[in-house]
Amino acid sequence: MDNKIRQLILSYNEPAPSNDLYNKIINRIKKEKMIYVRRRIFIFSLLAIFSMFGAFLSLQATTGELAYSNTFEFLSLLISDFDIVIAYWNNFLMAFLESLPYLTIASLLISIALFIESLKILTINIENIKQLKTLQYLKN
Repeated sequence: MDNKIRQLILSYNEPAPSNDLYNKIINRIKKEKMIYVRRRIFIFSLLAIFSMFGAFLSLQATTGELAYSNTFEFLSLLISDFDIVIAYWNNFLMAFLESLPYLTIASLLISIALFIESLKILTINIENIKQLKTLQYLKN
C-alpha cells in the first residue's frame, strides 16, 4: 500500500501554468485598480456636490443670522466711531463676539473645508485613472 502511494506521488506531474498567466494576473490587477479608482471618483464627486450645496445653504443661513444678530451695526460702529471703540475696546469686543452666530459660521467653514478636501481627493483620483489608462504591460 505504501509503495503504491509513493509511486503515485512520484509519478504525479504538476500542471504547467499557461504562458499568458502573468499577463492575465497583471490585467486583472489593473482592472481592479480601475474599479477602485472609479468608485472613489464617484463617491468624492457626490461628496463635492453635496458639500457645495451645503456650503450654499450655510452661506445663506450665516448671512441671515448675521443680519438678525446686528453684527453689521458693530462693524459700522467700528468704522464711524473708531475713537469710542478704542476707548471701550473690551466691551466692544465682548459685545461683538457675543453677537456672532458661531454655529452657522462653523457649519459654513466645515462645508467649505469638506468641499475643498473632496476636490483635492477627486483630482488625485482623476490623475490616477489617467496613469492607469496609459500604463501598458509588457507581454512575455
